[in-house]
This record gives sequence, structure tokens and C-alpha cells, in this order.
Amino acid sequence: MNSRGKVIDVAGGMDMENQNIIISQRTNKMSQRWNIVYVDEDKGAPKKGSYNQDMGFYVNRPFYIESKTAGHRFMTVMGNNVVISKQTGEANQKFYFDYDTMTIKTQSQANRSLNIQNNGSVG
Repeated sequence: MNSRGKVIDVAGGMDMENQNIIISQRTNKMSQRWNIVYVDEDKGAPKKGSYNQDMGFYVNRPFYIESKTAGHRFMTVMGNNVVISKQTGEANQKFYFDYDTMTIKTQSQANRSLNIQNNGSVG
């Protein structure tokens, strides 16, 4: 949740292939709940500096963002849009936390970060 109470949500709460991801007010519905699933199975203790306690991510370690809706679809970047779809394992479904910019980036477009436009404010 950001400072304005906005969260990542599946449009209409609908668990459908290629359904858009939107930003909405927090309602605690399943369409707003997500799992971070690291690509590798490294369960070892983080080395100093490799885990960002404030953000809750391992630095530069690839992960999927899985919806907790019934279909457990994965967040997927499609051009300039983000949707949910079945897991393919492709780079457009893999994300990582970039410590330098303090943002989440996709492996398919490493020069771009996920962003909530205008911090979730209208206008």
C-alpha cells in the first residue's frame, strides 16, 4: 500500500487471462493480495546488504508476483500494460528489486520500473 492508501488490484476483481492490473483503494479483496515467489530456491540466509529490510525484498534476486485469486495467475508486462496471466517463466513475468532506484523492475525491460502514476492521485 502506498502513502495514499492505493494498492495493486486486478481490474474488476476478475480472475481472467490477460485481465488488467490497476491501482485502486484498499478493500482487502483477494484481487489485491499477492505472493512474492522467488525464481530460484535459494533458502540461505541473506548476506549483509543483500536484503533490504525497509522494502522487504532481496536485492537483484528475480521473483514472480503471483495473484492470490483462485487462478493464481502471474503479473505479466505486455508492452506498456501490466496484466495477470498463466505462468510462462518468460522475462516479462520476472521482476527484481533494484536497490539503486529503490524500485521494482521487470527483467524484460530493465530500464523501466513499475510505477503508480501520480502516486495514485487523480489528475
